Amino acid sequence: MIDYRTEAKIRNIAEIVIPHYGERMQCIVAAEELGELQKEIFKHLRGKDNKQAIVEEMADVIIMLCQLKMITGINSLDIKQEINKKLERQLKRVKAD
Repeated sequence: MIDYRTEAKIRNIAEIVIPHYGERMQCIVAAEELGELQKEIFKHLRGKDNKQAIVEEMADVIIMLCQLKMITGINSLDIKQEINKKLERQLKRVKAD
């Protein structure tokens, strides 16, 4: 979803942000950002033209997901493997329909 340089920039800034605000607070912020994206998705479903708001909230969520990876010690390979499993499962379900 994001290129290596962007993720590296997020990590570099997160190394400053996480110790400053604390892991607990950044986990709370991550949950808040997910909620804000959810809110914009529902507005879109109700017919609002809010593409820019969705882009902004998606960017916030991506930033916070990178921070959550750092906080929890989850690595990108584990996420990639899980994504591949879920995509394969979804494809099987679609083919079965």
